[in-house]
Amino acid sequence: LTAAGYAVFVVYSFAPRGVAMTISNQSLVDYSADVADALNALKLLATHPLIDAKRIFNIGFSRGRSTAFQTAWPTWQRPVDTAGAKFAGHVPMYQGRCNVRFRTDDRETATALILMLMADRKNETGQSVELCIKYADQLAAKGNKITYKEYKGAYHGFDGMYPWSVNTQATS
Repeated sequence: LTAAGYAVFVVYSFAPRGVAMTISNQSLVDYSADVADALNALKLLATHPLIDAKRIFNIGFSRGRSTAFQTAWPTWQRPVDTAGAKFAGHVPMYQGRCNVRFRTDDRETATALILMLMADRKNETGQSVELCIKYADQLAAKGNKITYKEYKGAYHGFDGMYPWSVNTQATS
């Protein structure tokens, strides 16, 4: 992204909390902490003189995809004072947690567009792609700007630099 002229700000929620990884225990860092970190990063980035505050996107990978998805909703945004800054869009990569529904889905609309990028339904081991597509379609039917793309032949983590493998200690 930087080679294409985009600024990239990586938020790493684990190390400052003394956590090396959460692959085998997702409860080591609460998802709400990830959301707060992302929204505080947005607030900071929106003040940078070389950043267009109206063009900041939240892209999340694997566990971070939950953060990229959740920060689209007013209920998750409200606890953090972003001084009025809003993400222009949300890109959850290899979307997960599509089996979790929040009451906000019925009474709120996402504040920006959401693009879900998913692995091939035959190859995704962390979440049912069919369930994510159904969820996206339900949210779109309620007026949300949400779309998705399934990458045929791709596995979870398809954008990574390492070959596909199975981690038997991973929670899913």
